[in-house]
Amino acid sequence: MEASLVLVPTSHDVAPRRDGLPAVNLAQVMRSGSGRQVAKMVANLKAALEERLLAYPDEYDTLVLLGELNLRVGLVMQARDLLFSASLQPPPSWATYQRTSYLLRRAEERAEKAFSPFPGIAPPVWLRRAAHGAFDAISNRSRGLPHPNPLIEGDGERQDMR
Repeated sequence: MEASLVLVPTSHDVAPRRDGLPAVNLAQVMRSGSGRQVAKMVANLKAALEERLLAYPDEYDTLVLLGELNLRVGLVMQARDLLFSASLQPPPSWATYQRTSYLLRRAEERAEKAFSPFPGIAPPVWLRRAAHGAFDAISNRSRGLPHPNPLIEGDGERQDMR
């Protein structure tokens, strides 16, 4: 599978690629065009890199590029895993090793600050009660029923009980 786009470091000059694929600057891709066009380009690029990774799971450049793309779009945990896998591979040069190391440190810093809730855990009780009360109020109002709280009349304003 040949990808149509290959990312290059944003801080270095574009060097000729070994595999002959055209090079594209990731920062330039993220800033070009409208938001919808950029989202489409990033999604296509991510899909192409994932396909290439399936075909060549130990390819250093693909691991780093997909890791950087995931890091830039906020998929921190996936980026950290890809960049760690890349750091275990022999790097093509000292500069690429330094860059990968920098991206991995950045991904680890962001992963420490990332919030990932435990799967299957219920939300806090106060949030469940508030959501349940809001849902009941909306459904009762849409059916024309009075508010279940006797202190609140039909228009939703509090009335004094005297």
